Amino acid sequence: YNAGPASVAAALRSLAHLDAERRVAVLGPMAELGAHEAAAHAEVGALARQLGIRLVAVAAPAYGGEDVPDVPSALAALGEVGAGDAVLVKASRVAGLERVAHALLGGGA
Repeated sequence: YNAGPASVAAALRSLAHLDAERRVAVLGPMAELGAHEAAAHAEVGALARQLGIRLVAVAAPAYGGEDVPDVPSALAALGEVGAGDAVLVKASRVAGLERVAHALLGGGA
């Protein structure tokens, strides 16, 4: 329901260990972080880069990744996803990124 710095970092580390040709994290905002919001997003973005994971940030420029404004733009940024690709989709529920996961599973955005 919510995404916090610890859960997103754990998910990124798990993604980094998957046997995949391409690893991409589609991340939306982590909500309800208060005064720590900017720093928390920046730290998660830095971790993704350190792990060699491409980061597509949906309406969340504080990650410092490839920022896109919405779900259709995130899907366009991903391009075609193949059998050798691993894609992590994670955000607080308010971001609505389940639409990205649904589209990746063949259900359309």
